[in-house]
Amino acid sequence: MTSSSGKGPSSDHTTGTTTGYYMYIEASSPHQPGDDAKLYSPPLKVFGIMCLEFYYYMAGAVNGSLNVTINETVVFSASGDKEDIWHKASINISSIVGLHRPTVFNIYPFEKKETPCFYQRKLEIIGNFETICNFDVSMCGFVQGIDDTFDWTRHQGSTSSTDTGPSFDHTTGNLTGYYMYIEASSPRQPGDNAKLYSPPLEFFGNMCLQFYYHMYGATTGNLSVTVSGNLVFSARGDKRGIWRKASVNVSAIEGLHRVTFEGVVGSSYTGDIAIDDFSLTAGSCPYGKFFD
Repeated sequence: MTSSSGKGPSSDHTTGTTTGYYMYIEASSPHQPGDDAKLYSPPLKVFGIMCLEFYYYMAGAVNGSLNVTINETVVFSASGDKEDIWHKASINISSIVGLHRPTVFNIYPFEKKETPCFYQRKLEIIGNFETICNFDVSMCGFVQGIDDTFDWTRHQGSTSSTDTGPSFDHTTGNLTGYYMYIEASSPRQPGDNAKLYSPPLEFFGNMCLQFYYHMYGATTGNLSVTVSGNLVFSARGDKRGIWRKASVNVSAIEGLHRVTFEGVVGSSYTGDIAIDDFSLTAGSCPYGKFFD
């Protein structure tokens, strides 16, 4: 266990006992809010499609943030309390070639595999043809923007304000599933924006981008979706408190690109915006461009 109670793991992930080791940062005195610690890997050869995996642990009421970068490019980010368990992060890396040092802290074990990351469909499938994320287990490599006003929140059940936001996620239809949303209540102000970036995804030929979105409340703002800065979807205002499906054909973009979800707060607090069940698949959408 770490030296302070109610924080940190009681055992490492590898053995699940007190015999194994892990790397961690201690937040107790003399450390102050905002202090940072960096841990550099040895130079690693990156080529083709690579899978970067590690387990991370973040427990405690006032947890800070964990960032993983490759040569100053952020490939993973997490913040806040993640409950008293080890979580697995798997990140596809295919646009970086050569020798690089991933920079990490508070993780163990660290692996580099020469194959793409694959998951069971319920969590996430990442390959050359399909990407799926329902946010139930993790954020699937999505990262918070730094060029915005505030962050998206991974959440389950109802949002904190009445007559706004979903009561449950789309995937499970009950209180056990998770979704991503923006909270419009104080301290948010009209026009505040939050951006959520996907990991780099491979686009080639005709692609079908799909997701479910929920916009509920008398003063709901805007939701826009871009692919490397190109607007592919937008919605505004109250959508009557139900999950709706968006299907977007993307055909003029080739190579690796990030999908960005941007939510903008409306004129008051009654207007949370949520997304769930993101997917990117090869081929055109079955019904063409479709907004439910």
